[in-house]
Amino acid sequence: MKKNNFLARIEAKKEAEKLQTLRFTRQVMMDCLAIALNDVCGFGADRIKKVVDAVAENYCEFADIVNADTADQEYAWAKIDRKLSQICGEYFVPWEERYGTH
Repeated sequence: MKKNNFLARIEAKKEAEKLQTLRFTRQVMMDCLAIALNDVCGFGADRIKKVVDAVAENYCEFADIVNADTADQEYAWAKIDRKLSQICGEYFVPWEERYGTH
């Protein structure tokens, strides 16, 4: 039984490290987004905050579904692709190509 407890602690540590890496990576991307919005679009603090908040909201909406192993996952991918296709027009790249799953 001790061995199972040990393995559970190792798995919990791995999961905590994975979540920390995810949070770190997400924050770096948000920082890069804020800098790009300022550099490319001339956005100031108020507009950047609105965009960053909207990105966080969209992320929360899709992240759990996208990472789940359910039928909802394909629906979420399709919903994201549909929206991006409308936004990006001729520059749109399908999910499978963006994420290398084809």
